[in-house]
Amino acid sequence: MIDRYRNLPRWRLVVYVVCIVGVFALLIWDVVDKSAQYTTAGAVLLLAVAVAVRPGGIRGPRPKA
Repeated sequence: MIDRYRNLPRWRLVVYVVCIVGVFALLIWDVVDKSAQYTTAGAVLLLAVAVAVRPGGIRGPRPKA
């Protein structure tokens, strides 16, 4: 499983890491700041981008032919 992450293009790895860190930051901000309005929507958006750029993409790993 780790090999799939090592074979990612550098830009996809950077986008993946930034999105995951952003999701955690927004969730912590949502817990701390009770008046935060759009943090949940932002977290969902960043999580969707992270899923799209992860190894295998949205549909998961492809079977080898």
